[in-house]
Amino acid sequence: MIVQKTWPQYIAVRVLIVMMRDLGLLGLTYFYAIFALGGVKAIAHPVSIFIEVIAAIEVLFYLFFFLPYRWYLQTYKPYRPPPMSRSQRARLFYKALSLVPDGEDFVRKWMLNAHMEDIRRENLKDWLLWALFEHDNTTNRPTKEINAELDQYIDDAEEKFGIKLRSGRGKAEALRLSFDPVIIQHRSLFYYMVIGIFDNLMALYLLTQGYHYYKQPFSTFFKVFPVRLVNLLPFTHSAADEMSYWEPTPSIRGRTGHGNEWEIWWASATDAGTAYTLARRLCWRESLMWREMLTPSLRNVEAGYYASGSPEETAVFGNGVQVGMRSTVILGGEDCVTAPKSVASYVYSGDVRWSPDDIEIWKRYEWTGKQELELMFLDGKDHGQGIMVPFPHKPIQNVIETYCRRDDGFEPFGDKFIGGPESIYGMPQQTQEVVELKNM
Repeated sequence: MIVQKTWPQYIAVRVLIVMMRDLGLLGLTYFYAIFALGGVKAIAHPVSIFIEVIAAIEVLFYLFFFLPYRWYLQTYKPYRPPPMSRSQRARLFYKALSLVPDGEDFVRKWMLNAHMEDIRRENLKDWLLWALFEHDNTTNRPTKEINAELDQYIDDAEEKFGIKLRSGRGKAEALRLSFDPVIIQHRSLFYYMVIGIFDNLMALYLLTQGYHYYKQPFSTFFKVFPVRLVNLLPFTHSAADEMSYWEPTPSIRGRTGHGNEWEIWWASATDAGTAYTLARRLCWRESLMWREMLTPSLRNVEAGYYASGSPEETAVFGNGVQVGMRSTVILGGEDCVTAPKSVASYVYSGDVRWSPDDIEIWKRYEWTGKQELELMFLDGKDHGQGIMVPFPHKPIQNVIETYCRRDDGFEPFGDKFIGGPESIYGMPQQTQEVVELKNM
């Protein structure tokens, strides 16, 4: 995010959160304090009246908008994707397991940083039931077959990472977004007004820069809060009624934690719409981006991904990008949302293990725009810092402009056949190894 991991910025973010979250409460506190000190004369002062009116509006906004809206979002049932077969679950589990750099740290974070002695096999089963089955262990008890499958996954994970979980259930609680309560933090009406002002100013700026706006139907105008005034203008309707977007015209070229963690947690993760979407509308396995999905010319048996177009493969890995497309992963070296070093290593080499020498290689890598998949490693940058500044990072601007040009000298590569000539379903004569993989 924008702030760094310094104590002054940490304090500033915490103070800003209190002011933007508890503006109504602060106003009421002011009212009682000034009344106790100065009586009616003090609360009748013009400055006091101004503060009291704002406080009253904020309290009404909290009581009659936020509380009902929070209750309303909690009533939604989580999105349930189509269930996977056992072979699909196994393929997904072992693929993900191969990319975990530290098994103990991985397990602890999904158990809300509980100590390992508090994490037992049944706790991990709760998490696996959510991750692979979309089941809640309290309402749908697993069958013997499912229990055996889960035990096999846990045994293999223990063997890989050299850890041993005790049997039974410990005090740890697994993080299961679809079944846990939606965590929503209040934001003041003033906060939304500030966001709305900046959003509308940005719309005005984009219009002056020649961007074209594709708007939602007028019937959705009051469904977006803060309202977007640009939706009242006679622009082309978006092809998707539930989404508006901007497009450049063809002529455009061109534990106390840290402050950054509190900023992204409060300003993003606990926003009502974001929290609801993450907890009730998001399926993690449908939102994965494997490296092989961005490198269609390299898909083969050795990579463990085939892009065959079969229902079995598509259910686990998706289709991936089309052959000939280019992708760039832009990653901050101090990203507080991901494990940036492991992610960078995975993008660059396909392995989650890294060394200090690797970091130097990523930092010195010169982006060309000619490769199927490239890494732009922003050393010292946090989540979004490359763009969430007054002047975006120049290399990022160069990536976007290069991909938008048609005269950059790029020649498409790769085979036109989906998955390439080595795809399992495209090979004229399949080896025994391939046949076994197909029948998993």
